[in-house]
Amino acid sequence: MVHIQRSCETYLTKNPETIAGQKLLEIVKFTNQITTTNEKRVFLRWLERYENEYKEFINQKTYNTNPNIKKKFWYTHKNVRRAFRILKLSQNNMFFYLNDANIPKDTNGLEAEFTHLKNKYNSHRGLSRKRVINFVSWYWFFKSKK
Repeated sequence: MVHIQRSCETYLTKNPETIAGQKLLEIVKFTNQITTTNEKRVFLRWLERYENEYKEFINQKTYNTNPNIKKKFWYTHKNVRRAFRILKLSQNNMFFYLNDANIPKDTNGLEAEFTHLKNKYNSHRGLSRKRVINFVSWYWFFKSKK
């Protein structure tokens, strides 16, 4: 969820120039706050309404008039389109954590564990491949005992 939100915010910027961009940024900011299936339904309806209202804007094309350029057209509002498509194409895979308590909403805990492992490993640089494998195996073994 965090990565989807960050990607969309990157394309939209903090202060989108268009009204469509501003409204999409509102939706994007809501994505990481979804904790129930009801909120999920609200989010999906909100996204659907946005698509119905701004479909022409998102699909607006600028056509090439320069014969030296091979590209025939490009999307006029490409960053708003990209952000919208990230949300639209990701919606089937965004909410697994709502149905399974064992799936975290974000990977912050896992990323922290890998950082901790990396720091431990860096103090033992120069190990052979076999010993690195053993080191990582023992690391996770002792972590699982806690």
